Amino acid sequence: MHTRRTYDWQCTNRTVRLGEKTLVMGILNVTPDSFSDGGNFVDPEVAVEHALKIINEGADIIDIGGESTRPGATPVSIEEEICRTVPVISQLREKTEVLISIDTMKAETAFQALEAGADIINDVSGFEFDDRMVDGTVGVTDLLAAIGVWGPCSDCAADLDGDGIVGVTDLLAIIGQWGDC
Repeated sequence: MHTRRTYDWQCTNRTVRLGEKTLVMGILNVTPDSFSDGGNFVDPEVAVEHALKIINEGADIIDIGGESTRPGATPVSIEEEICRTVPVISQLREKTEVLISIDTMKAETAFQALEAGADIINDVSGFEFDDRMVDGTVGVTDLLAAIGVWGPCSDCAADLDGDGIVGVTDLLAIIGQWGDC
């Protein structure tokens, strides 16, 4: 029988045990041009209620994004991204202790989100977009998720296959390079 490795990951004010079970991440896009929900959750109160529903359905982590990363999406300003995400994070933190992730490539948004109660920084640029992302968060949180390395959203289409989906073969090749972490 295979025994799973477990890891303790220090995350803001708590330790997260990884490896005991698979954690489920619920996605909450608070963008008007979201590819997954068509902009249904731009109102912070509606977004928080939806996040609570996702948690009730079994999510261990809520990932909140305020800038669309779909191919061809128009980038938003730091101020706009903060206005979209931070009120949701703040209100959600008042209602739950579930892990909250901020999906951003911008350090200032990440800092504001952590102050509002986020636990995890999910940066789809692999911390390549904003140099301050990693330097400024060390010591604040050890729980950083580098999910892929994409260029600006307007350039993402070049990294996708004809259906707009990251190639599974490419993804498996990348994961294979990690080895037994």
